[in-house]
Amino acid sequence: MRGAIMLFLLVLGWGCDTANNTPNPAESFFLRYYGTDGDQESVDMVANENDGTFLLLGNSKINSSSNSQIYLVKVDALGFMIWEKFYGGIAEDLAVDIEPIANGNFVILANQKDNASSLNTDIFLRSVSPEGVQLDSGAFSYSGSTNEVGASVTPILDGTTPAGFIVAGNTDSPSDGSIELKGKTALFVRFGIDCKKYQGAWTDVRGEDKDDYSTKVVQVGPLSSADPFLIFGYTNSDLTNPAPTFNFWRSPLNSYGAGLFLVPGIVEGPPNTQEFLSSVTSTLDPAVPNKNFLLAGISSSGAGTDKIFMASISESRSIGLLKPQSISGIDLGNVLEQDEAKFTHVSASPAPDGSYVITATAHITGHTDIVVAKAGVTGTPEWDLPIVLGGANDDYSSAVHVLRDGRIMVFGTFQIGLGNDPQSKMALMKLNSKGELKD
Repeated sequence: MRGAIMLFLLVLGWGCDTANNTPNPAESFFLRYYGTDGDQESVDMVANENDGTFLLLGNSKINSSSNSQIYLVKVDALGFMIWEKFYGGIAEDLAVDIEPIANGNFVILANQKDNASSLNTDIFLRSVSPEGVQLDSGAFSYSGSTNEVGASVTPILDGTTPAGFIVAGNTDSPSDGSIELKGKTALFVRFGIDCKKYQGAWTDVRGEDKDDYSTKVVQVGPLSSADPFLIFGYTNSDLTNPAPTFNFWRSPLNSYGAGLFLVPGIVEGPPNTQEFLSSVTSTLDPAVPNKNFLLAGISSSGAGTDKIFMASISESRSIGLLKPQSISGIDLGNVLEQDEAKFTHVSASPAPDGSYVITATAHITGHTDIVVAKAGVTGTPEWDLPIVLGGANDDYSSAVHVLRDGRIMVFGTFQIGLGNDPQSKMALMKLNSKGELKD
């Protein structure tokens, strides 16, 4: 290969959560797998640095005829399993996001269907205790003939008291009862702390003439303030452009769910490219908590190698573009010895030194690998080359978290086993501050 640092994580056999997952595992680095029969795929991770534990969220499917269940695993600081839980099974549950609640519990967002062949999706929330015991649950759908797809869930506060949740996503519902909408429509729904739909005067959908998606809602002020929330997403709705492309967007939201949408909140990408927002990350700077954000996603021209696109934005609505280029400063297609590479599952985590670690799934000819890179707040790459993690089968990135000591936790899915029928297992990797699986 041409200069990239690649760690081939080849596995001849596998055993979940055993000391044999990596040779001589130490506190400074490890690779561990989690799962049971069938396939388990990673989704999201919560790191609790107070006690060093992690909650790993995924989906489990025992066989091709069974419904997908939500799979939640708690592990200690060394990656050893503390407990595992399964939720659902009657319907097809596909977990999307997990977030901590200020009361010590956690909320899980899933998209739920009647069965694996159903065409209609509803949003489903459930809260769980620190021990994984399910507490409350609730669903949202306009009707049985529409698709509501959740992308993220955000716990909200009234002072220091948990006040419920906001789910961001999209829907193909043709109307909210007052305006006619076309294409995919940005969706944001408020729920109470009991996971039931909030009964206040909240707008559920917003869009223009084409496709609009919301990715994340962030609380930036008290509920009593004028605009306590920011909503982020991406859209190709542009009435002034006969051939619009997708771009990032953001809008303030007031306490009733109303806001000034799309204009002037468009974050323009490079000309003739499509920008798809995947990750919204807050700064670690204690002086400006929940005030500055890094938006990370994919920039695609439709031909050749995708690029990771980043933009910085402040709560005051000012926008500053970072370098709209590959996170490595070079085409990752060349790094991977491919003429073309496509990316999905972009995630970002702030590091204690003010930079960001970014992971993505690189789709190259024949298989996929996990890419890890580090960029400064101006978009300048801090590593000469990205790290590529993967083996002979397909491997996927889901989440990244940088610890206080600078070491990097990467959560993903690895296909392991030989032959034509490898199994998918969730994998947690602890890397050093350079993204390497070593001390």
